[in-house]
Order: sequence, then C-alpha cells, then structure tokens
Amino acid sequence: MSKCPLTSANGAPVATDQNSISAGERGSLTFDNHHLFEKLAHFNRERIPVEQAAFSPSNLVPGVGVSPDKMLQARLLAYPDAHRYRIGANFNQLDVNRPICPVNNYQRDGFMARNHLSNKEQISSTNYYPNEDANTPKPAPEFTEPPLPILADAWIKAYDTQEEDNFSQAGNLFRLMNIEQKTHLVNNIASGLKMATTLVQEKMLKQFYTADKEYGDMVKLALHQ
Repeated sequence: MSKCPLTSANGAPVATDQNSISAGERGSLTFDNHHLFEKLAHFNRERIPVEQAAFSPSNLVPGVGVSPDKMLQARLLAYPDAHRYRIGANFNQLDVNRPICPVNNYQRDGFMARNHLSNKEQISSTNYYPNEDANTPKPAPEFTEPPLPILADAWIKAYDTQEEDNFSQAGNLFRLMNIEQKTHLVNNIASGLKMATTLVQEKMLKQFYTADKEYGDMVKLALHQ
C-alpha cells in the first residue's frame, strides 16, 4: 500500500479518480464526485479547449432525423445560435468541433475561418449556388430526409417552391413605369450585367423575359450598346 494515498483538496482519501460515481451503470453523476469536480476545476483549459466546445442536437449524421417535439425544434436553432454568439460564426471549424470527414460547401471567410482538410482557407473558389463550375459541391438528393406524418394531411417535408409565380409582380411594376423610369432601370441593370459571362447574361435575360417581353427586349438591347 502506498505511503502517500491520493486525497481530495481537503485531504479526504480518494479510492480512485478514474471512475465516476453515478446512480446506476448509465445514470446521472452524483455530487459524491468531489474528486471529479476538482479535476474539472483545475485542468488546463488552454491545452484542452473545453470553452470552445459547441454541442447541439442539430449535429446529425445521414439517416438520423428529429421529431416534431416543440422543445427539440427550438433547441435545433437556439444551440447553434448561442455558439455563434459565444464563440464566433465559424465555431464548427475549430479543432474541438470540426468533423473528421471532408467538408464541401459554400461557406467561407469570417472570423476564425479555416479549412483543416486542404491547404486553402476557402473551401470553394465559387461562393454561390447554382453555378456552372463542375468541380464545385452539388446537392445530393439521396440524402433528403423522408417526410414525417404529423396529422392526417399534415406532413413535415421539404417543399419545392420553384414553380411558384415569382415574376408577375415584377412585370406589373415594370408596366407601371413611364419610359424614363424604364430606361433608368434597364441602363442600371445592363451596366453591371455587361461584366458577367455570356452564359450568365442569357440566364438573366430569361428572367426578364418571363416578367415582361418589353423588359427583356430593353435589357438585351442595352447589353449590346
């Protein structure tokens, strides 16, 4: 037996400081863990960045979803929001929080931004989607979360809104303008759009033509002046 037994800070002998006293094998820790609490109070937080740890129920892996529980739904938003305020916008890129798998997205820059899995700080040279770059990340529909029935005709799922009418209001506003107002609007659009690629210009012209034919014609003419 050792002549120098392990003790707590107040001198009480400690049987072991490697195991925790709990209510049952997987139960809650009890307040008898005086040696555990002492270790937590004194260990080097600079070496082990516990203050940077950011836990959240929204950290899910494919195949795991969440229930419609109101408290859980609130925490899915509140926990990451608290971490962004407490640590910073890129808290999930710190060593203690970062994933060990490759990360491919369009999030870049900001305080403490870093990418541990490549030599470049910015994950993608293009910071928007959709884009025409074949080497940038693309959505993976196979990982779509399956619909969750709540009531008879009430389902929680991702609803596609691409077929909604997003152009009638823009066309109506354009038709309300007089010729001077239309000219100012078109020249303002064309001055910036001229610097875009031909492909982007074509995509934008399609948007203007959908709102109003005259709108599209005027922008197209202004691009070639």
